[in-house]
Amino acid sequence: MNVRRLAALGAIGVCFGIVLLFALFVYMTRPTPSTAGFGEGQGPVLWISVGTIAAALIAVHLVFARQLWEDERNARP
Repeated sequence: MNVRRLAALGAIGVCFGIVLLFALFVYMTRPTPSTAGFGEGQGPVLWISVGTIAAALIAVHLVFARQLWEDERNARP
C-alpha cells in the first residue's frame, strides 16, 4: 500500500476518533439526576463550543485526506 493512501486513511481514522471522543464528552457532561453535571442551560452551550472545535479539526483532516488521496491517484504512471 502506498504511503500517501495510508496517510489519507489515517486522517479519516482520526476523524472517527474525534467524533467518538466528542460523543464520550457529551455523555460524560450531560446532566443526570444522580450527578450534578452541567446545568441544563450551560451544557448545550459547552457542547456547541466544543463541537465547533471538533468540526474544525474534522474538516482539516478531511481536506488533508482528500489532498493525499488525489496526490496518490495522480502519482500513478
